[in-house]
Amino acid sequence: MKTQTIETLQFDDVKREVASYAISEIGMEKIHQLTPSCHKRQIDAWLNEVLEAKKLLRISSSVPIHGLKGIQQLLNTLHKSIVLRPEQLMNPILKSSRNL
Repeated sequence: MKTQTIETLQFDDVKREVASYAISEIGMEKIHQLTPSCHKRQIDAWLNEVLEAKKLLRISSSVPIHGLKGIQQLLNTLHKSIVLRPEQLMNPILKSSRNL
């Protein structure tokens, strides 16, 4: 997509607004990294993700994602084949850097 089109659509303004609702830092980063797509398969995949999220919100008015704080540290270790203990998953902020 052309830069002029992105500017006309105020895409960066939309991303800033959406990012203001992000609960996790990783979510905010992902929003800021978004770029528009002209590929139908990618757009369909994104729309399916939105539909899944809407279904989850219909089932429960809140999604328990407040506990994701610090999860990025745990995710960064997955490629290292480290086995995580249950207590490490209970409080990622306190446990991940200390016990990995």
